[in-house]
Amino acid sequence: MELDTGAAVTIISETTFRKNWPNERLEKSGVSLTTYTQQEVPVLGVFQPTVNYDDQCVVRLVFLVKGNGPDLFGRDPRKIRLD
Repeated sequence: MELDTGAAVTIISETTFRKNWPNERLEKSGVSLTTYTQQEVPVLGVFQPTVNYDDQCVVRLVFLVKGNGPDLFGRDPRKIRLD
């Protein structure tokens, strides 16, 4: 997963979702996402996994997007310190 401090949200591909969360249920997102170049990113749904890093544990909003593009760990109001 790539850290993208310019990304407003965290996104993962269908491949990553199926591999890591095969039984997770998606909710409708109601959100439209676009790339830096204003291309639409098809959103398939959203879920909220628990993310653990060092001694930190937070629930993040993760958007599932169509295709096999790179997974992006974006900025989020529920911050994880990445010293």
